[in-house]
Amino acid sequence: MKQNNYPRDILGFTLENSIWRINIWIAGGIALTSMFGYTAITSLLFMLSFVVTFLLLVLFATRHTYITEENRFLLITLFCIAILSFVSV
Repeated sequence: MKQNNYPRDILGFTLENSIWRINIWIAGGIALTSMFGYTAITSLLFMLSFVVTFLLLVLFATRHTYITEENRFLLITLFCIAILSFVSV
């Protein structure tokens, strides 16, 4: 049986899974806060989402040199969203 050697985080998830898992929780917070009109908190959550993703990518990149096109696209997208949400406040 062949084992995949993708780098994994502390809980045993691959990089993409851990990024999406964390960002899904943050997105839930963004949805809840924006529903009640807390723009500043929403903006902070967007920034947090970007920072978490960026740190995860840097952490994995220094250990495994593992930044794929999909990860780069995710990082650029989050960066744009973070800047737009920051400017909108």
